[in-house]
Amino acid sequence: TVRDIARHEAGFEERWLATGAGGELPDPRPWGQILAETQPRLIAAPGSYASYSNYGAALLGYIVERASGKPYYE
Repeated sequence: TVRDIARHEAGFEERWLATGAGGELPDPRPWGQILAETQPRLIAAPGSYASYSNYGAALLGYIVERASGKPYYE
């Protein structure tokens, strides 16, 4: 759920998700496409424990974009 994602309890494995941070050029693909193509495996039942997730944070930003109809940076 969105709540599980927001609380870092979604159960995703953690791995690097290139976002343009650190000096590399950002990926030119749409953010939704990147997220769909890089979805991590679930390694725990959602809500079972908290573990920071870069993917989860990025997914929340995308949810805000879709719900608001505006780019996240706005």
